[in-house]
Amino acid sequence: MEQLPKLVFSDIGGTLIRNTSRIPDFTGTTFSKLINRNIPVILLTGFNYHTTRELVQGHDPELILMPQNGTICIKNNTIIWEHQIEAKAILELYRFLDEQNLPIIVYKGI
Repeated sequence: MEQLPKLVFSDIGGTLIRNTSRIPDFTGTTFSKLINRNIPVILLTGFNYHTTRELVQGHDPELILMPQNGTICIKNNTIIWEHQIEAKAILELYRFLDEQNLPIIVYKGI
């Protein structure tokens, strides 16, 4: 009898991607095959939410993403973030964190 894993965890940066800006198609196909066998695939990464979504774009929507929460900063009454993310993406990030019961931390920088 074939012994299947209960779940698959992987880092992204330096593990799945090296000189590219996306997870390779072959890797994405492998993940889809696992997901089709009811094996959750979790990508745990230090990349922020915005970057992580770009890296998995076009791959199986059932991939479970666990990115660094990222940092939202307010400067001169304007929300800024790594990559100058759009306000709608910040709202999406907030909703994602809230739905996953992850902490949302607001702090005042220098």
